[in-house]
Amino acid sequence: MATLIKNARIIDPKTRLDMCEDIYIDAHSIEVAPSRVKNSTLIMPGRGLIVAPGFIDLHVHFREPGFTYKEDISSGIKAAWAGGVTSALVMPNTNPALDEPKRIFYQHKRAEKYGFDLMVAAAATKALKGEELNDVGALKKAGAKACTDDGHVIDYSHMEKLLKACRRHNMLCMQHAEDKRQSLNAPLNEGKASKRFFISGQPSCAESAVVARDIELALRIGARYHVLHLSSAESLALVRKAKMNNGLISAEVSPHHLLLCEEDIRGKDASKKMNPPLRSKQDQEALLLGIMDGTIDAVASDHAPHSRREKAQALADAPFGVVGIETSILALLTLVKKKSLPLRRAVALLCEGPARIIGEEGRIGTLFGPNAKKNVCVFDPDFKQVISEKNLHGRSKNSAFIGMEMFGRVMATFQNGQLVYRA
Repeated sequence: MATLIKNARIIDPKTRLDMCEDIYIDAHSIEVAPSRVKNSTLIMPGRGLIVAPGFIDLHVHFREPGFTYKEDISSGIKAAWAGGVTSALVMPNTNPALDEPKRIFYQHKRAEKYGFDLMVAAAATKALKGEELNDVGALKKAGAKACTDDGHVIDYSHMEKLLKACRRHNMLCMQHAEDKRQSLNAPLNEGKASKRFFISGQPSCAESAVVARDIELALRIGARYHVLHLSSAESLALVRKAKMNNGLISAEVSPHHLLLCEEDIRGKDASKKMNPPLRSKQDQEALLLGIMDGTIDAVASDHAPHSRREKAQALADAPFGVVGIETSILALLTLVKKKSLPLRRAVALLCEGPARIIGEEGRIGTLFGPNAKKNVCVFDPDFKQVISEKNLHGRSKNSAFIGMEMFGRVMATFQNGQLVYRA
């Protein structure tokens, strides 16, 4: 069914469009100020609402196959639509890992049922063990958009070989930057919270040491390199310097690292346990500057569902990770309300920036163009809500934002021109 949204503010960062007008959406076209519409068109009031390209989340864990009690592709897509997300890049740490072409085909086939734009970051090494590199060319031919051993850092020699293979096949290399010899799997940042609870913490140099190593390699080899969920001021400075003279390096930050810091950890529970951990207030302030000055290219949720039983364990035993695909836009709109971020930049961090990183500009992340998918998010930037489990549509409810007052609400999501979610 076609839809006409009346008198909405339309923001498309790629084309620099920002205007208030009617917008028509169907499976074949998106038209601003249409001269004619079909009699069967659904009319939606748009005053006070924002119409933007469907959002792109470059870092999600939909847990299928192997961990579908936490999430699966179906429940993950439903959560994505509730967050205005119409394209998502799934990480490979499933069971079995996404390390063969047939497993990439499976992910695409499962998502086809819903028309969802699911992209795959394939495993860089066999079974994510860091020992034997996968065939990057075969993975790309199967449709993979990137390679990563997310959660498992690759040693220097294998990383050098991987970056050379990625350059040869024009594949993006993504890295969870963590020197486990320094982080020691500690549940929190090395700082105020870890001292308060008398437990060991992860030093921020465990991240920045790997970022420094990898940037040196990527620039020398000439490969595209992306830092997943960057969390520290030191890492940010390395990325800022590396980006001055080339377009090979990119970085994302997660919403929880923008809205929260270690000082927000009130109790010794796992509700705010993620990896990388919540850092210092100074790190948080540096990241906010990074999204403003363009050092950070995108905001990505690192959506990591876990069961209630798993997250109820003691802090040291509970798994790392929080859900976030539904609340990324709310986190950014909350920053907009605090005057920490312009609205147009918030939208760009969820559509134009991610599309550029993944090499999909023109297909996704924009409303217009001959190859643009008809993916749209409509949201109310002024709606105020307190996040609770009942707000969340995914299978797991382990959000770091439970009980927080946030701004924004996704009112409608269109996938391929069709209305797939409406609040």
